[in-house]
Amino acid sequence: MALSNWDTMAVDLDGKPINGEWTSRSDIKIVFYKNWIHIHDSKGWSKDSSFVEPIVITIQSGSIVYKDIHIEAIRGPQNGIYAAVWDF
Repeated sequence: MALSNWDTMAVDLDGKPINGEWTSRSDIKIVFYKNWIHIHDSKGWSKDSSFVEPIVITIQSGSIVYKDIHIEAIRGPQNGIYAAVWDF
């Protein structure tokens, strides 16, 4: 499916635009995809997973801590996802 009908607005701590992907210091990748968030972790993915490699978690909304990352995500207008993502 084409992504042309989905908009992503993502900024870094300085307010500069980024492409909707971010990688933590421990190589965990956060990807804003359509109206949810994927956490990619090649080392944490299992062949028994129901997700496509390297996705380990899909987030619709809520608060999550995974390894060195923290995500606070809420639903907003038109069922979009709005989130703050950081590592510690």
